[in-house]
Amino acid sequence: MVEWGDAHANNAWEEEETILGRHRAGMVRIAGFVVKNDKEGISIAQGYGENGQYTGHFFVPAGMIRKIRKVKI
Repeated sequence: MVEWGDAHANNAWEEEETILGRHRAGMVRIAGFVVKNDKEGISIAQGYGENGQYTGHFFVPAGMIRKIRKVKI
């Protein structure tokens, strides 16, 4: 499982107080199969087939990663 801080946006008119209340990275978590984990970041896929191919690929830059945790499936 990978947890990272991600950017977010909103295009609605909002009061400054509302914007300041969300002035931090949005936390995102995904569980999957690690394809590669190195100094650049982590590539993780949601699925792995018996043909050796992956599906649902995500890349998260190393500087955005907050936590990596091994989970049993």
